[in-house]
Amino acid sequence: MNAKPNKLRAPPFGSELIRARALGRSCNVFLHVGPRAWERAGKRPSGHRLCLPPGEDFSAYDWSCCRDLDITLVSWRADIGADVELARHLVRSGAKLVVLLLPATTPIKTRYFKPSANLVVR
Repeated sequence: MNAKPNKLRAPPFGSELIRARALGRSCNVFLHVGPRAWERAGKRPSGHRLCLPPGEDFSAYDWSCCRDLDITLVSWRADIGADVELARHLVRSGAKLVVLLLPATTPIKTRYFKPSANLVVR
């Protein structure tokens, strides 16, 4: 018996973003990752927030809700490599631009990712 492929679900707060876009609203999206991501995302207005819950793999979600949007990826975790991979995945999922904001303890605080070959501008 062949199992049907699992359909990925939108990330937390993704349904709000999808509704806001369907209503023609302009969305200024902040994606929060790392410790207290739920709490931080919860402080943003509906339709302007996303969350990657701590300990969850970004590939478990359908990020197509980010298509054609600029995304601010706010990281509070120590795994910069995972943040870079998430930013690249968002670009591959159709985001126009991903601005990665890293914790103040890192040597580079901001990185930009664009669709053209996942260009990284420091």
